Amino acid sequence: MKRRYPLIIERGKEIYAGYFPDLPGCTTSGETPEEVSRNAKEALSLYLEDFIERGQPWPDATQAVRMELVEIEESEVLTAVSASSTSRVRR
Repeated sequence: MKRRYPLIIERGKEIYAGYFPDLPGCTTSGETPEEVSRNAKEALSLYLEDFIERGQPWPDATQAVRMELVEIEESEVLTAVSASSTSRVRR
């Protein structure tokens, strides 16, 4: 059975790091996002091999439909928090 696990790639100070949200502790890294992607399959294989050796089923994979990056300005958060705090004080 083929499964597709989402991989998140983040930029660090010196390298890129990747992790699978569905698989705690399953991580990889590389000098470029492309290298992280290439290394991810090996990391995933080693992680899932442990489940096979213990006779356990693989963890379910998130059925991601789409991924989006949502941008927000700090001022938008502070405005929302101020309004929320004010409304709680009023009765």
